[in-house]
Amino acid sequence: MQEAIEEYKKAIDANIKAYGRDHPKTYQYLSQLGSAYRTVGKIQEAMEAHNDALEIGLTLFGENDFNTGFIYSGLAKDYRDLQFWDKSIQLHNKAINIYKQCYDRNRDFEQYYWSELYCLGETYEAKGDIINALQNYPKVKGFYNDTYGENHEFVAEIQTKIDSIKAT
Repeated sequence: MQEAIEEYKKAIDANIKAYGRDHPKTYQYLSQLGSAYRTVGKIQEAMEAHNDALEIGLTLFGENDFNTGFIYSGLAKDYRDLQFWDKSIQLHNKAINIYKQCYDRNRDFEQYYWSELYCLGETYEAKGDIINALQNYPKVKGFYNDTYGENHEFVAEIQTKIDSIKAT
C-alpha cells in the first residue's frame, strides 16, 4: 500500500503541474490518497488528503454533488477511526443527504445511500449507541433483501450484526 501512496502523491504533483490544483483528477487522486492512508492507519494524513479533496470538490462540484458526498463519507470514516463520534455522525449524515438527493434523480446512486446508512450504523455501534445502530441496520437489511434476496451474504452479515447487538 505504501507504493500506492507514493504513486498517488506523484500523480497529484504531476496533475497540479499540468492542470492546476482545482482539477477533477487532482480531486480524485487526493480522495484515493486519503483512502490509502486510512487503510494503513495513517488517519491524520488521510484527513489532510480528504480535506484537500473536499476543498477542491466544493469548488468544482458544489455542496450537493455526489463527489462531495463521497469525500464527506471518507472524512466520516477518518473521524470514526479517531473516535470523534459526533463529527463522524455529522459527516455521515451529510453524505447520506447528498446521496439521497442524487438517487432521487438517478437510481444508479441508490447503493451509495444504503452503504452510507450502513456506515452510520457502524459508527453508532462503535460509539456504543445501540439504539441508533438498531434503527439503521434493519433499514439497510431491508434494502439488500429486496434488491438481492434473503440469501445474499450481506443480508446475513447485517442480520448477524443485529442479533449480536440484541444479545448484548
